[in-house]
Amino acid sequence: MPTDALEPIYLSAEFWCRDDVCAALTARDMGALFRLVQRYGGASQTRIGIAAGMAQSCVSALIHGRRRVMAHDVFVRIAGGLHMPDAARARLGLAPIPAPSRVAGGLPMPSAANSWPGHQIGPWPATSGWS
Repeated sequence: MPTDALEPIYLSAEFWCRDDVCAALTARDMGALFRLVQRYGGASQTRIGIAAGMAQSCVSALIHGRRRVMAHDVFVRIAGGLHMPDAARARLGLAPIPAPSRVAGGLPMPSAANSWPGHQIGPWPATSGWS
């Protein structure tokens, strides 16, 4: 049965400890990470895109090596959308989620990085954070 595209992506603790996942995080290679999320998490490009706040076409471009993530805020969105544990966030070069924001049924709440005035929440331009 197909998975609902809007369903959150939850990956096991074992997933985040895999050597190939750790290598992708250390290299900040989101294309490789998304391929692994597809393979071991069963998530479609559409579902990954919804979780990460980007279009399916951007996910495809990352997976196929036509684009790379360069902007910090895009890494933060991906980490939040995939519910990365703190150790995985650290491998990606991101700070852990502050303890006070760990509420709402155990799901991370938006951080201050996502709430400053003028910060865009929603579809991002194709040129923002990409090379």
